[in-house]
Amino acid sequence: MNINVKTKLFAGFSIVIALLILMASVAYMEIQTTNRNYQQLISEKMEKMMKMKQLEVMVQAAKGNMGSYLITGDPTSLTNFNKAHEEYKKLSIGLRRELTQKHEKELLVQLDGLEEQFYQLGQQAFQLKRSGDFKAYTKLISTTGREIISKFDKTSQQLVAVQQVELDNVQNSVSSKAQVIQILLVVVSGVAIIVAFVVALYNSLTISKPVAVLSGMAKRITSGDLKENEIMIKNRDEIGALAKAFQQMLTHLRTMIQQVSIVAEQVAVSSEQLTASAEQTSKATEHIAMTMQQIAFGMEQQVRNIEEQGKTVDEISSDVQLVTKRTKNVAAITAHTLQQVVKGNEIVQSAVAKMNTVNETIINLGEIVRTLGERSKQIESILEIITGIAEQTNLLALNAAIEAARAGEYGRGV
Repeated sequence: MNINVKTKLFAGFSIVIALLILMASVAYMEIQTTNRNYQQLISEKMEKMMKMKQLEVMVQAAKGNMGSYLITGDPTSLTNFNKAHEEYKKLSIGLRRELTQKHEKELLVQLDGLEEQFYQLGQQAFQLKRSGDFKAYTKLISTTGREIISKFDKTSQQLVAVQQVELDNVQNSVSSKAQVIQILLVVVSGVAIIVAFVVALYNSLTISKPVAVLSGMAKRITSGDLKENEIMIKNRDEIGALAKAFQQMLTHLRTMIQQVSIVAEQVAVSSEQLTASAEQTSKATEHIAMTMQQIAFGMEQQVRNIEEQGKTVDEISSDVQLVTKRTKNVAAITAHTLQQVVKGNEIVQSAVAKMNTVNETIINLGEIVRTLGERSKQIESILEIITGIAEQTNLLALNAAIEAARAGEYGRGV
């Protein structure tokens, strides 16, 4: 089952929070239950103790009313004495129902008996007062009455002490429950801490450790280490997907580097071939330049020779004209010679015409040679440009060879 990182973290923290909520709920319920029971018990015990105190107060009230009646003879005191006795009986009956321990009921029975004895003592004292026997009821009250009141107080204190012991027991019980709650809180807190530690450890092993592995792999790749290493991460979450993508990226990067290395080697070979071709082109260019220089030099020699021939033709033309003049003079001397001269003149004129044609041709050839000389200079400039291009080609080929060598080194993972 694939569980993403968000779900893992949420589940872990949810478990811890659930344990804390459970702990708080159990503690709250126990505290509320204990508090409710304690308050109920305290209320019951206090109510009982209040009733016991009321019994004492009623007996003391009866005692006061009896003394008041014996001294003053006020009928209201007598009525209040009887009323206190009736209220005591009602209160005692209600208290007896609430008491649960046998010892408490026995003490209450003793109190009831003493109260009844005191009531009967009062009735006897009242009879003695009516009969006017002051000494008799005074002695009765000071002896028997005091003894009954003393016993009543002691018995009442015993009953209150019993209730106090029960109250102390309740407090001890509540303290014990509080200690149990504390132990429960400590145990649940310990369990929550252990679960939180286990969750944190699990998250550390399933999240932090794979992330550290990926970080180390990334550092190795940045340093140029592209060895075939499988990333051992088996998580079925985002980190596992990241590790798988990282592994694919590493494989593709290694393949790409290998392809770049192959291309770099091909570029290096091509650069070497280009360098060789550039060297051959440079040599051929130098050879062409030398050849063109030789051609230019030969053309200049030819131009000079043609100019010299032009001068020679001009000299011949001058000589022919001179001969023509002399032939005309000689023609007058002899007719035979004239005919010969006329024929010679025609031949000479034909030769002159041909020589003029030759002269014009030579002049045209001189212009052509000059044009060729200028073209040869242009060819020299072109050769210089070609030589510069060849040098730049050599530099480019050298740079391409260096870059290819560098690319080859990077491709080999050096």
